[in-house]
Amino acid sequence: MEKPNFTKKEELRPEFNILKFNDILDQVYKGGNLPEDPRFFSPEEGGVFKYFEPRNLIDGDFRDRANRIFPVIKLDKEIVALSELKKDPLKVNNLWIKFICVDPKYQNNGYATNLIKEIFKFAKENNYSLETSIYSDEGLEKIKKTIDKMESETGVNVINRSKF
Repeated sequence: MEKPNFTKKEELRPEFNILKFNDILDQVYKGGNLPEDPRFFSPEEGGVFKYFEPRNLIDGDFRDRANRIFPVIKLDKEIVALSELKKDPLKVNNLWIKFICVDPKYQNNGYATNLIKEIFKFAKENNYSLETSIYSDEGLEKIKKTIDKMESETGVNVINRSKF
């Protein structure tokens, strides 16, 4: 896959947002029955976000919507990195990091690191602790070091689940 080639004049600034459930639903489905942007299809159907499953937005318990938020990084209004955080109903002020993923076209440009930093900033500002999902091999290699570093730098408590 060809990576974007930005000259300094054309370089886009990443924009961080926290999207609520209905915002990500609108962004992905745009009022239709299928994601409008094929990048949001399930990975099995050719979607680019490895751990994002769009069916999980429309299936399941709708009462749970208020407990799910989606940190994203956008370039020119296009989501290039996303994560899902879920409020833990059993632990007060705890957010579970369900996944972090970056469009492969934009990988190795620091977007996952920036997304993690913003997640920690959000957690610190809102007095949340964080809990990771069980790391994939790729997550152990690319993400765990950054999460451990941010825990140390910010003082946000992190519960790391080990890979089984």
